[in-house]
Amino acid sequence: MIEFVGQDPESVDLKCPAVWRDKETRRIYFQGKTETDPEVLARLARDIPPAADESIVWLGENMIPTIGEAIGGTYDEGRSGTAP
Repeated sequence: MIEFVGQDPESVDLKCPAVWRDKETRRIYFQGKTETDPEVLARLARDIPPAADESIVWLGENMIPTIGEAIGGTYDEGRSGTAP
């Protein structure tokens, strides 16, 4: 079951980075801005190039606590986002 962990606390338009966790599959899902800067993509690919079915997204530093909650499973279950 996929559970909402949190969203960018600094978002003003509700279309913001967000994180979900699926305890059954042990997957973490990220919603973020798609990276399109060729220099950034080239730099990241030097370490490990993404596969054809992968994409690079970025989340602001203020999302680190939310990512930590997803990894550690320390978020409050039953949370929901601000979508209507």
